[in-house]
Amino acid sequence: MGCFLSALIFVLTIPILKAQSEMSVTIEGDASTAPIYTMEGHAISQFRIDDYMDVKSDFQYSMDNVNSGLVSCVGTDKITTDPGTVEPWDGTFDVVTIYTIKQYGKSITASFNHLLHSKGVVIKNGKSAASATVSSRGSMQLQKNFTFYGSMKGQIIAKDSLGNIIDNHNYPTDHTCNFTQTFSDVSTSDWGVWTGDYTLNRFINILSGTGVATFGPIKDPVDTVAQNLKGTVSKSGIFSWSTTSTSKADNKVKLTIKHNSYDQLVNGQNSVNAAAQSRKF
Repeated sequence: MGCFLSALIFVLTIPILKAQSEMSVTIEGDASTAPIYTMEGHAISQFRIDDYMDVKSDFQYSMDNVNSGLVSCVGTDKITTDPGTVEPWDGTFDVVTIYTIKQYGKSITASFNHLLHSKGVVIKNGKSAASATVSSRGSMQLQKNFTFYGSMKGQIIAKDSLGNIIDNHNYPTDHTCNFTQTFSDVSTSDWGVWTGDYTLNRFINILSGTGVATFGPIKDPVDTVAQNLKGTVSKSGIFSWSTTSTSKADNKVKLTIKHNSYDQLVNGQNSVNAAAQSRKF
């Protein structure tokens, strides 16, 4: 990606009128500098509950846009228990849930509340359960190696063909279940990447213009946000401007920028807001 927020890149300057000029500005960010993390792609995980139950998850994450931290998730959970377990389990569950990204320093955390419905017959305590549901709630945190570490707890309910409950208990029994989740088809070099391309019009010391902010993997962005900008130029030559999105659906996506007339940002006076994250640089 080359230069990430170490400087602005002035692509073009064209005089228009005696007191008016136009310039194009590109700003780029990545995981090492003011990242905006998104959650899209195929993720797999495996973990144990109470040292006898194994859960294998296969999820697909997607974001409609980066105005909020909401992430849709669909997939399956395969739940089994060790041979000889007093209360054996063997079943596959459909998963449909929403994750919520929350601010967490330079990284992110995401909270979730799963509701799993059985896919076919579930074996519970040696009996065939016609239906079963598993609810789980918890949170997970993105690590520097682009793996999520998290914890969860919940409830399991299984019913026979007559609707009678044959199992109803909370899990884990006396602690919180920890898990690790790794995205299997996401380029880690793309995580946190965002780009802003803007055209600034200067009339005396007033700035206006338009542009586009793009968030997510380079080859398949999560969201592209059209924006307007406005600002001023100080007597000392500092350009100060901020953006607003043209669509209400992206109204929380915003950049605030300060730079000089060359290619230097005013350190610590810039920010980007998207996907429930706010970064200063």
